Amino acid sequence: ENTEWLDDLGTAHAHLAGALAARDDRPEAEAELRQAVRVSRTLSDKDPENADYLRHLAVRLGSLGDHLRDDGELGEARRHYEESLGIRRRLVDRDPERSGWRIELVSLLDRLADLAERQEDDASALACHEEAIVEKRKLVELRPADGVRAHALAYSLWCVGTAYEASGRTKEALDILREAMAFHREAAVQIPRHAQEHHFWRDAYHRVVLAVGLEGLDVSADHLAYAYLQHAGKDYAAAVAGWRAALRDDAIRGDLQRGNLYNAACSAALAGQP
Repeated sequence: ENTEWLDDLGTAHAHLAGALAARDDRPEAEAELRQAVRVSRTLSDKDPENADYLRHLAVRLGSLGDHLRDDGELGEARRHYEESLGIRRRLVDRDPERSGWRIELVSLLDRLADLAERQEDDASALACHEEAIVEKRKLVELRPADGVRAHALAYSLWCVGTAYEASGRTKEALDILREAMAFHREAAVQIPRHAQEHHFWRDAYHRVVLAVGLEGLDVSADHLAYAYLQHAGKDYAAAVAGWRAALRDDAIRGDLQRGNLYNAACSAALAGQP
């Protein structure tokens, strides 16, 4: 058989599946995805060292998993995700400098974690998030000013931190959530729309701070920094300057010391107005 023709055939099945799904013909789209997987598996079996064939198989297994997940077939979707994950790990190990393959790996880890959570398999979801943190750190190290990568890492850190919190590992959760907030702040500098999420992160962080028994201005600083980030029209440097000035206000300091972060944030936002 001509492997180039087979590869083109697999691509055609995958493209047809996308077109069918777009018009909501889901059974036919699933059939085409399964055909694409069969073709890719045939090619990778014939030439198991061919990275392109392996990647195509991983992509199509992931696409079939997505389709089945959306149809509620979580068990079969997970099996396809896990097979795809094994291939993606091999590809990244083979060429660690290829960022695109690592990005595809962490995307699949995020999807598998979400699916595991839907199945109430918290241990597997946590393992996926922990693995994703390792891989996302490497991506951030390569491009530290990339807001998309910083936000992706912050998300995984937040997921692990809240999981640690739920299982009583509060001291570990505090460290993880503090780091999550730092990366989220970096992401919000690069991509301002992410600042709108700050209250979710702040609330989780505050719960853990209280559980660990920490108090004081040093802990509350992150919350006020986010209040400024959310403030429309402010750049980050101006926000930090206003936040520092606000901390010198006796009323704001009193709110912080009493744990009334909402009032403190509102007062600080007003104090920081030009």
